[in-house]
Amino acid sequence: RPGRTAGLALAGAAFVAIVASAYPRYWERKAPAPGPRPAAAAPSGPVVVVEFSDYECPFCALAHEEAKALLAGRSDVTLVRKHFPLDSACNPAVTRAIHPGACTLALAGICAEEQGKLEPMDDAIFRNQAAKRPLERLATEVGLDLDRFRECLAAPSTARRLQADISAALGVGIRATPTYVVNGVAHAGRLGADLLPPPPGGPAATGR
Repeated sequence: RPGRTAGLALAGAAFVAIVASAYPRYWERKAPAPGPRPAAAAPSGPVVVVEFSDYECPFCALAHEEAKALLAGRSDVTLVRKHFPLDSACNPAVTRAIHPGACTLALAGICAEEQGKLEPMDDAIFRNQAAKRPLERLATEVGLDLDRFRECLAAPSTARRLQADISAALGVGIRATPTYVVNGVAHAGRLGADLLPPPPGGPAATGR
């Protein structure tokens, strides 16, 4: 039925437009990065994946859970987490309010890493996007020493570490979060299985 088919197509197009408009446009109408590009010389040995992420980014929360599942048991892959908050309070590339408070959350992640608790703090912060529970409550729940945590948040060395992460991201031309750099090549979006070699003794990856 041509009329019904056209109506369904229009409804589908409208739905896609609504979903697309619900998500933030991360940059001030900048052109997207021109495809994968080398970020550094690929190291020999184990695969190195560098994750650039933003704790307030809904796509990052989704990709975080997917990457955890993908890398579970992959001792041949080293994951290095870096922060790229889309917050003008600390990121010079951001010219408007996108994710206010993301800089503070990135500092919290760095301070959790200092106490050896980055992984549980990552989980706690990403899963807190909707609830917005106080940061110190999350820190307590993951077992951080609160006095050390507070001192770390205010320390100039922590801010310098965050700036180093942001500079590294800008240096490889990152335009969106999350972005994964796999053995020196940047890939915006989720970490697909096809970006990794097959696990030792396992079948080859077939898709993202």
